[in-house]
Amino acid sequence: MIRRTIVLFWIETLVLAGAVCVVVFLSDILSVRYRNTLVQWQHEATQSPYEIGKEFRGGPTGSVSVFVVTTEMFMPPIASRTFILRADDKLMSLIANGSPVVSPSLPAAASHSNVSIDLSSYLHIGWNTLQITSEDYGGSAKLSMWQDQQKPLGVLLIQGFVTLLGIVYVVRRFS
Repeated sequence: MIRRTIVLFWIETLVLAGAVCVVVFLSDILSVRYRNTLVQWQHEATQSPYEIGKEFRGGPTGSVSVFVVTTEMFMPPIASRTFILRADDKLMSLIANGSPVVSPSLPAAASHSNVSIDLSSYLHIGWNTLQITSEDYGGSAKLSMWQDQQKPLGVLLIQGFVTLLGIVYVVRRFS
């Protein structure tokens, strides 16, 4: 009887550990990723590597300079297609997979403002190309981009399943 209880305990533990591994794996493959991100000033011929969200050398103080960030973005099958963009200083335009994004939020009404844009009709599952044009009014420059915090239904279902599995395990284990 004790040996059977120990075996069942280890089986339940392995099943729960496997479920956690599946959730971790799914959260990794279901996350948005960027690669080949470059920034180029309109008045320069060269492009420089760039990490979205990091500051970089801006244009001369007191003048308006235009910079373009290009990137490849991986869109998983179940992920929010609404993004928040913020440029230092002002977001001007966005091109997704060669198509100009039409949005009442573009160009941004004010500098340093968050702009929410639904890109669902412009993005597909897999790698997408984005070109984001912004203005800088001197000093450092920056472009930030993140998904809206709404979780897609698939992620909620996975989290719910793992939570239910954990509850069943605890109830069976301690009753």
